Amino acid sequence: MELGGSIPANRFPRIAHPGPAPRSFVSAKRFTIAAGLCAAAIGAVFYINRDNSAVTTGVGEQRMLTLEDGSRIYLNTDTKLTVHFDKDRRLVRLAEGEALFDVAKNPRAPSLWM
Repeated sequence: MELGGSIPANRFPRIAHPGPAPRSFVSAKRFTIAAGLCAAAIGAVFYINRDNSAVTTGVGEQRMLTLEDGSRIYLNTDTKLTVHFDKDRRLVRLAEGEALFDVAKNPRAPSLWM
């Protein structure tokens, strides 16, 4: 008498053997590098523009601005300008509106007017 008997091999369910783990589209290392590069780019933009300051007036508002070198700018209503100073020059850019400039003399720079 046979208690267990035998089961044919084709009756066993097939078990799939797991292969290598699927690779993610963006690995953690690549993501870290990309995030670092983005942070560096944003930091560079802020570093380059650190000395720039935008000055604006609203509709109906007027304002007088005194620059580091003693120059004065009178801003009319609804005006926007940016100011940048470095060791060699002063750069004022009037983006929109009206402004009157009273520029301080710089004894180190030659005069443009004769």
